[in-house]
Amino acid sequence: MLTPVLAGAAGLVLLLLGWLLRAAAPSLALGRSTVTAGVVALAIAAAALLIGGAGLVLTALRDASAGPDQADPQQHADLAEARAAWREALRERALLPWLHANLAAAPATTPLPHARPAPPDLHSPGYSRAAYSSPGFSSPGVEGLTDGRGRPRERSAEFTGPGYSSPDFTSPGPEGLTDEKGRPRPEGPGFTGPNEV
Repeated sequence: MLTPVLAGAAGLVLLLLGWLLRAAAPSLALGRSTVTAGVVALAIAAAALLIGGAGLVLTALRDASAGPDQADPQQHADLAEARAAWREALRERALLPWLHANLAAAPATTPLPHARPAPPDLHSPGYSRAAYSSPGFSSPGVEGLTDGRGRPRERSAEFTGPGYSSPDFTSPGPEGLTDEKGRPRPEGPGFTGPNEV
């Protein structure tokens, strides 16, 4: 394991040093010797890597040829016993306490349904009617399908309006520009001042 790594690192360092020495002083014999030592170290690293890889492949082939029948029967018995002990401990120490705790914490009764809010008073003075007509269908929610007690409504029941309260003011929008049928007023918007009622 360590021979390819150490020999490869040493070979690279020796090659770099040898090349630097040869570039600085080409006539110096130390530069040539260092480059030769680096090449030999890299060759040793390559040979060790090939030998180690071949040994790894041979070991894998040998272990793959040995089937599960050739394994130790005592090892199989110990493994089966350990699995059974683990399953029993999982059931007794984890699953059953968790189930008992959740069953004890479960509510005994079902929660009561939420009461439906009262519809807004459409005839109050602060409520202004929109300038469009009803689309002719009821809401798909609980408000449109059931009455206040949760019983199904008959199909002829009409939509009672949205479940919000109206503001205490009216907007200066389309109500002043159109009449009750949605047509533009010929005389313009009818504005009442703060003193006129």
